[in-house]
Order: sequence, then structure tokens, then C-alpha cells
Amino acid sequence: MDKKFRDYKTDTGYYDVADTITNATANDPNDYNSAVYDVHSIHNELGKNDDVIYVVNDSTQQVTGTLYCVVSHVGSNHGSRETPIYANEIKKYKNVYEIKLRSPTQNLAYRVTEYKIGYLR
Repeated sequence: MDKKFRDYKTDTGYYDVADTITNATANDPNDYNSAVYDVHSIHNELGKNDDVIYVVNDSTQQVTGTLYCVVSHVGSNHGSRETPIYANEIKKYKNVYEIKLRSPTQNLAYRVTEYKIGYLR
């Protein structure tokens, strides 16, 4: 299985991605470089670490589940332990180099964004 890279940037230079988990994986691989993660290479896209990134679990009535997030602040080979983001929860991360996401739920919708949209805390 190849890593699924999500390297998107709008014309304005802001990082804003809405996507779904396509390869569901139930267990923590305990390997930061595992191919099970959806990868958001924010530093590569913006040319710098992002000051603040929000990760939103956009669960719906049809597809609901937990999203697991690993954050790197220093490079693509080092990351935090997995943190759960529950249905419709929003997590805020600071000084982000890269974010990796997985879920046991296929087609789980999520967003990775710099935008502090109305209901984001």
C-alpha cells in the first residue's frame, strides 16, 4: 500500500483540505512512517511550519467514527503519539510540520485547515 499524500494549497497560500479516509485501518501501526496514514505535508506545501492547524472530524449520520492524528513539529520522520479526534470534534495544533491521519472507518470525512471558521474553537 502506498502512502496517501494530501498536499493541497489554495491560490491564496492557505492550507485547507477536506477529504475522506479511503484505507481504513483499525489498529495503531506504532510506526510513524507506516503507509496506513493519510499524510498532510504542510511544511512542504507552505515552505514553513504552520502556526496553527485545525483538524476536524466531520462525521455524519451515515459515516461516523474516530479519527487518529499524529503531529510532527520537526520533520517527516518524527511524530507525536496518536491522538483520537472523536465524531464532530475539533483539535487545534500549533507549530505543525506534518499531520498524519487514520481511522478504522472507511469514508470518514475530515478537514485539515488553517481557517478559524465560525464554530472552530
